[in-house]
Amino acid sequence: MWKVNLNSCIGMIWFPSCPLPSHRPRETLPSFFARLAAANGTDAISFAMDMGGSLKRVIHQDAEMVKLVGQLAGITDEEMTTLLSWTGEPLGDVRMQYRGEVFVSRPVFPSRTWPCKGIGCAVASTSA
Repeated sequence: MWKVNLNSCIGMIWFPSCPLPSHRPRETLPSFFARLAAANGTDAISFAMDMGGSLKRVIHQDAEMVKLVGQLAGITDEEMTTLLSWTGEPLGDVRMQYRGEVFVSRPVFPSRTWPCKGIGCAVASTSA
């Protein structure tokens, strides 16, 4: 695997014969990034690493990675803003902002943990 400097890969297409994907309506940034990676013949994790970053930085909307993804994909700032609006942004530990609205990001019902004591534990975990 080869590594690319963030500044050196701006505007560079890994496989020039592949058409760049355009973003789809209501698509999130991680989804678009995964399709961009697939169009370039690799998976999202490897693609992010080849860009000198990580998939985690894309998911957490790191400003430098977001800018680089936009430049590599050839999308406008307005299109990137739309992608980010559908992605949602964490606000603290339990809230998320999604298209201008704030939501609680915890489940309504907490998950249950069932201790397994041998026979019948599969039945106990599905009977809740």
